[in-house]
Amino acid sequence: MKTAAAPDLLARLALQVDSLQEGFDLLAHAGTVKDMARRLFQLLRGALTTVEAHFFLREREGGGWTTLFGKGTAGPELLSGLSPGPSFSAHAVDHASVKLVALQPLLDGCCLAVALGPKLVRRAPYTEQDQLTLQIFLQLFANAYQAFLLRRK
Repeated sequence: MKTAAAPDLLARLALQVDSLQEGFDLLAHAGTVKDMARRLFQLLRGALTTVEAHFFLREREGGGWTTLFGKGTAGPELLSGLSPGPSFSAHAVDHASVKLVALQPLLDGCCLAVALGPKLVRRAPYTEQDQLTLQIFLQLFANAYQAFLLRRK
């Protein structure tokens, strides 16, 4: 039995799928990993209503973090004590300019770290829904990064 809400839900899901495909296309057409990070910032800025974000890459386990892109004042020292696991992880941070740090392992053993500043809307904390949204976008980044590596070969 169909309800009146079903078509509305399907329309919203179709819009989200289109939006994610556009996001992947935006990331996949970047010329460098730094450009991918800048483009990811554009996506996250709209999806999570934040204007401060920092993107870091660790090329090998135990190695240092390299800044890819940043809007704000935070540096890679925020990542000390955080250890990437085999899958996405998010960590609340009590820092003046960063409130959430997410780690996304990449196919080649590298790891992307994203440090997000406060949300614009009433400086609200990041919710579980925000973290899920971030996870989806970081998975898009990981897929686009994989395509980037294949193009370089």
